[in-house]
Amino acid sequence: MLNKKTRKLLQSLRLKLDQEEARRLSPFACLSRQAVRRKNEPKIAEGHRQQFALDADRVLHSKAYSRYIDKTQV
Repeated sequence: MLNKKTRKLLQSLRLKLDQEEARRLSPFACLSRQAVRRKNEPKIAEGHRQQFALDADRVLHSKAYSRYIDKTQV
């Protein structure tokens, strides 16, 4: 478990990332904070990582994706 000071720091980091994303991307872009999940996972919602970053890590570390490591397309 994280202490209050660490949790507050991580939440401020996520807020800054969300603000930077909104500033840099097009007004028509889908922002990470607008992501919709099938299952509501409180740990993810309260976490410091952005939604799309979690999705990218899930794909990159999945078994299905790891099968493509030594493959090339010609």
